[in-house]
Amino acid sequence: MRAVFITLSLILATVTMCDAQTYVYASEREYCAYNPATEEFDKCESWEDHSLFVINDRETSFQHFTDDVNSLYQIDSKEYNEDMEMNLWYVTSNAGNKYTYVVNLENKAIAALYDNGDESFIVTFTISKYWK
Repeated sequence: MRAVFITLSLILATVTMCDAQTYVYASEREYCAYNPATEEFDKCESWEDHSLFVINDRETSFQHFTDDVNSLYQIDSKEYNEDMEMNLWYVTSNAGNKYTYVVNLENKAIAALYDNGDESFIVTFTISKYWK
């Protein structure tokens, strides 16, 4: 209960300081690790996960809030993939890690791909709702 209160307090503080942002609430998370033997992302598990993404109005950065962590991501570049009909964001986390985010609000999903050469995984967040 305390974690929920702290998360909501952080969200309210962010909301009052900023305007014209996009808020994305996710209710589930799926983690899939790359399996070199099958050459697929098939080592998957999913769980209920309540988190919030706050995307700034210019789409140059976003924050990701969970019960445990508040991460900041800088959007280095972005493109719209017409074949997949979704946005690709190439980002750097506040820890210096590089990710490719696939953002598809209409289909209610955000996915983060991480590949550092030694390990690769995809984390997919199921969106419950989003608003501006």
